[in-house]
Amino acid sequence: FLFLMEEGAYYPDAGYAHAATFTCPGHAAISSGSLPAESGVIANAWFDRLTGRPVHCVTDQRGLDGITRSPHSLRVTTLGDELQLATSGKSKIVSFSYKDYAAMMLGGRSADLALWFDYATGGWTSNAYYVGSAGLPEWVGSFNGLKIPDRLRGQSWELLLDESAYSSMNPDPLGSSPLLSRYGPTFPHLLADDTGFYPAYAQSGLGNEYLFELAKRAIEEEELGRDEVPDLLAMSLSSNDYVGHYYGPNSREMMDVTVRTDRLISDFLGFISQRIGKENVIVVVTSDHGVQAIPNEVISRRGAAGIVSRQNLIDAVDQALDSRFGPRDWVSGVTDLDLYFAPEALEAAHLDLNEVERTAARGAMSVEGIREAFGRSQILQGRLADTELARRISNNYHPQRSGDLILVYESNWFMEERVSTTHGTHHAYNSQVPILLWGAGINKGRFTRSVDPRDIAATLSHLLAIPPPSACTGRILSEAVR
Repeated sequence: FLFLMEEGAYYPDAGYAHAATFTCPGHAAISSGSLPAESGVIANAWFDRLTGRPVHCVTDQRGLDGITRSPHSLRVTTLGDELQLATSGKSKIVSFSYKDYAAMMLGGRSADLALWFDYATGGWTSNAYYVGSAGLPEWVGSFNGLKIPDRLRGQSWELLLDESAYSSMNPDPLGSSPLLSRYGPTFPHLLADDTGFYPAYAQSGLGNEYLFELAKRAIEEEELGRDEVPDLLAMSLSSNDYVGHYYGPNSREMMDVTVRTDRLISDFLGFISQRIGKENVIVVVTSDHGVQAIPNEVISRRGAAGIVSRQNLIDAVDQALDSRFGPRDWVSGVTDLDLYFAPEALEAAHLDLNEVERTAARGAMSVEGIREAFGRSQILQGRLADTELARRISNNYHPQRSGDLILVYESNWFMEERVSTTHGTHHAYNSQVPILLWGAGINKGRFTRSVDPRDIAATLSHLLAIPPPSACTGRILSEAVR
């Protein structure tokens, strides 16, 4: 990281301009340079207004060739898509992550190969959308056959550095998730020698090594960067996200996975410099979101924090609407920031939607941890105040997918999850990330103006001399471009 900060272009103040700082919209913003309101990727999941059922961001409901998951929900092009168009398909686009939705959002619709982790077998997999009926390339099968994770079966994740190096970190994260009890709440963390081994491996500080080994093999087998036509390799380090969820940002676990990531990046930069030549490579490092502190840890420092019960929220909205309009089942579902009304409840009563939204908002705000709530009509009609928060909500709102009520959480509060802590809100600890660029055509320097991860797609499009993605609203990082 220090090498990239000193020898490349370093932007410490990059911030997302949308409200829902989740994995899927973050990856979509990086690859497409667009806001969720344009890309349609408003969160990791939302309710389908036609079926009234929740759908994941890569759920494919078309039923084509047995494909159930794809980047079909991404309504805009990505950098990879535009590169394929500009080179008549001669460029190779390869993406991978432990999470299928991260790989799909980075690779876009036109990726030649997108891979994700099979938690049952410990290998890398894909589906027919990317590999067709032929299945995985032979080299992926051979790589899977090495069973790299199994070399650590029954062993432990231990501190990489001397224990004194972690003295500023929390040695025992408060409120650790019960999901990790089988691995132990503190170091060393046992990597279970049973059916839970592969999740434990991927969710530990050791998981990234497998990903970087896959990247090296992909560069060699796919012959990336070997000719005059540019290729794109996109990888997402999910292990860092898992560690953040389970142990929080101030834990020894988070420091350890960061130090390990630092060394893996160093080794990888050396690898691509040797194989391809640093004069032929552009490297970008950023994040799809941050992670907030564990609530109990904040409370122990006399701060205000907590977790909102989904059922309590639904009950409060139902009670408010019952009192005003009579008893009905008003809410069909809640997904973090989005609350959806049951259509049949509204249609049966022929109610004024604006009044329903205002009443529901008052009910939601009676729940501790909910700061504000904005109605669908208020957003679509442009009746929000001219504030930074309002702009983020508008930037995140898609008429077909977003909720009837958008929730805003107090600082250090979030909707209940089966983890110790999370991300997803507009607050700085979730929305602020760095951007690092290094390689051909990149000036070195530390640039402190505020930028946006959407600027990555605009900048790389400029350097590649291709059109930007279809809904790209990012701007070229001009100081970084030679």
